Amino acid sequence: MTTIRAVDSHVHFWKVSENEWYPALRPFAEAVGSDTINTDFSPEDYRRSATGLDVHAFVHVSATTAPGAYLEEVAWVDALANESDLDLVMIGTIDPESSSEEIQADLDAQATFSRFRGARVFPGIAPDAPAADPLLAWLEGSDKIFDLVTDPSRAAQWAEKLREYPNLRVALEHTGSPAPGEEGGFAAWKAGMKALADVPGLMCKLTGLGMAMMDLGEQALRPWIEESIDIFGFDRVMFGSNVPIETMAGTYAQWIDTLDVVLTGASEGERARFYERNARGFYWG
Repeated sequence: MTTIRAVDSHVHFWKVSENEWYPALRPFAEAVGSDTINTDFSPEDYRRSATGLDVHAFVHVSATTAPGAYLEEVAWVDALANESDLDLVMIGTIDPESSSEEIQADLDAQATFSRFRGARVFPGIAPDAPAADPLLAWLEGSDKIFDLVTDPSRAAQWAEKLREYPNLRVALEHTGSPAPGEEGGFAAWKAGMKALADVPGLMCKLTGLGMAMMDLGEQALRPWIEESIDIFGFDRVMFGSNVPIETMAGTYAQWIDTLDVVLTGASEGERARFYERNARGFYWG
């Protein structure tokens, strides 16, 4: 396998030994039986694990769960990028229980950092939630990105909602969050992906499949990867790692190897768009 030049569209750096911003990490790690998630994860740790990839740029996605901690995290990540000389941009977040005025103020505060590119809400909100319109309106009006977290049950509703914001740039996170263990899970996920693909310009991050499958092997992931690319096409899919979270299902090297095998038939241009150019144009363009 030759080394591939890449932009990682979804990564988390954190220092849990010092920053108490992620209280949900420990119970989550214990629930999935992982001893690698609730530990410090630095750019140096990342590069040691990214065998086979020359990752030269990063999209850092907020994963804070302590109230308001995202305002501290964005400053910490910005400083980390400066100290480590990283080509990095940031997706922040909001508290979906906040008022419209508080949401706007928090987004304004995060936007004072030049690396700030947009926001997501994890583990997701409903398209008719009170926070949805204030968030989407601010992002569209500021030419920022909405990193959408949804699952198949809400995908079609989100597709309808997003049509109300025709100038909003949207990236679907975690391959639409499939639920493979549910009866009819693949069919429901496929229908949801097709609904979202009908939203003009919406991009899909091929991330999070390890969380869904608890397996990073080629046999388990091939159907979901191939179907995603078939639905969105190589112009609208982006590589991402979701590390260190994905280590609950295996190693980063396994994810890289699986993609390499599944994409064997892709052209050089298609692979370049998937691994690097699409994310670079979307988040930095």
